[in-house]
Amino acid sequence: MKQPDERDTHSVGYGRPPKTSQFKPGQSGNPKGRPKGAKSLDGHLDNLLQQRVKIKDHAGERHISKLEAVAMRLVETALGGDLKAMQFLLTREAKRPVASGSEDSSALSPSEQQLLQEVLEAINIE
Repeated sequence: MKQPDERDTHSVGYGRPPKTSQFKPGQSGNPKGRPKGAKSLDGHLDNLLQQRVKIKDHAGERHISKLEAVAMRLVETALGGDLKAMQFLLTREAKRPVASGSEDSSALSPSEQQLLQEVLEAINIE
């Protein structure tokens, strides 16, 4: 038992555990670490978005990735009049790099680029 006049050099309280329960130098708080097979959130999302789903459209039934299905729904929502979806798609399209070759059929024509710029200026997006 300690004597009352003996001073303790280490006080115990909130945020100050007893010396006996503190980690020793060189000892980790998680000695086994993260399991090697553990995936991050990004890994799980990649797996989920790569999964294929069956859809029915004008061409019949076909299988597409979930990411493509989400993109299709976003475009349909924008075409349905959702301003936030329109704003997102137009901003994203404006930031895409311009293709140098004419063989790319997805590149915007000069008139389409001008129209896109006018729409973006009208809704104050740059």
